[in-house]
Amino acid sequence: MTWDVAGTSAAAYAPTVRILLSTDGGATFPTVLATTANDGSEQVTWPRTGTEQARLRIEAVDNYFYDVNRADFTIESPVRLTVPASAAVQHSDPLLDGEGEPLTVEVTGADAETLDALEVAVTGISGVSAVRRGDTGVFDLLGGLTDAPGTAEATVTVTGPEDLLVEESFPVTVTPEDLDVRWTGPSVAQLDEPVTLSVALTEPDDGSAGDPRAAAVTLVDRDGGELCTATTAGTPEAATASCTMMSLSADSCIILFTPWIMRRTTSYLGFPGLALLTSWRKLCRVFLKL
Repeated sequence: MTWDVAGTSAAAYAPTVRILLSTDGGATFPTVLATTANDGSEQVTWPRTGTEQARLRIEAVDNYFYDVNRADFTIESPVRLTVPASAAVQHSDPLLDGEGEPLTVEVTGADAETLDALEVAVTGISGVSAVRRGDTGVFDLLGGLTDAPGTAEATVTVTGPEDLLVEESFPVTVTPEDLDVRWTGPSVAQLDEPVTLSVALTEPDDGSAGDPRAAAVTLVDRDGGELCTATTAGTPEAATASCTMMSLSADSCIILFTPWIMRRTTSYLGFPGLALLTSWRKLCRVFLKL
């Protein structure tokens, strides 16, 4: 690299300069490439850190003046990192490809010694880590993802010898965990008396168990009016959600409950809220001859 000394090499100014590298567009200059005579040129070795926002700063040693190059430039690391374009996963499930195998990231351009010294970290999502596959540069992304439903940005960071640093990111869409629901409440209820409504919650066999006890369950009528908010109990494999609906305002009629449709509502800890819609018809005292 070269620079214009511009008469600053005299002993009173800057006979010695320090050459610094930034990889974030000049916001910081953490890497010292060389400390050398202020003679206008120096051969430097780039660190193995890839960036498209490199800048150089030459500053006087034991003096206050410096200069920075005017535009970003690119440093291509010999070590490359390949990550998935995107991923979609249910809460608590592992990241899998279309064939049901773990998603992977791959490091290329590194020799065997460098590969053995690499550290690969996954941030931005929870519950997932990178595990090297044998002596290759392939790393499996393992573990059940525990982030709440939504979109997250997974960042894979590779660090190693000689200031090696490579990062790549990809979006991850997290959806609520599947949950099987079955009506277990009464089929007949007396008006003007409380009635307990209930559903059975079962964790499906989808390869990674969640906990149905964490589901938020609300029972509503066919018009969407809330009947009651349920509480859950049971085991991680199967649970029951139930709540008591207070008496309905009608004159001594009987209500027949019939499961109508299931729909999703809010989510909690990764599970969809499940609303059991019911339809009913009234059978009045006169028709039952009570």
